[in-house]
Amino acid sequence: MSRTKTSDFQLHEDIRCVGGESDDEEPDGPLSAGQQARVEALSQCQVAAADDALMSAAAPHWQKVARLVAEVMTSNWPNKPSGIADVYYAQRVDRLVQKGILEARGDLRRMRFSEVRLAISHKPT
Repeated sequence: MSRTKTSDFQLHEDIRCVGGESDDEEPDGPLSAGQQARVEALSQCQVAAADDALMSAAAPHWQKVARLVAEVMTSNWPNKPSGIADVYYAQRVDRLVQKGILEARGDLRRMRFSEVRLAISHKPT
């Protein structure tokens, strides 16, 4: 009895079709009401510290936004707030891109599928 080998790609496509739309196609969710309340309670100093931590963790080479966010969330830095969701940090990354501090490629609404690097004018010398 012969068995046909199915490629990993085909298996992935089959699973996605059986399970419906892939979660990976959806943008990162909005902050919940509780998360939003915690974000709104942040001081300007804490927001600036979060931005500084993101910029310090960013590199001149492309890296996934999810990796950058995870690195910042798991590191210690001054004025680090507790209980702040990863989506907030991803939103701050988007803001840093809008300010021209970081460059991006991909869809920033999906941190696992986008990348950032320090903008040329902000690269360390």
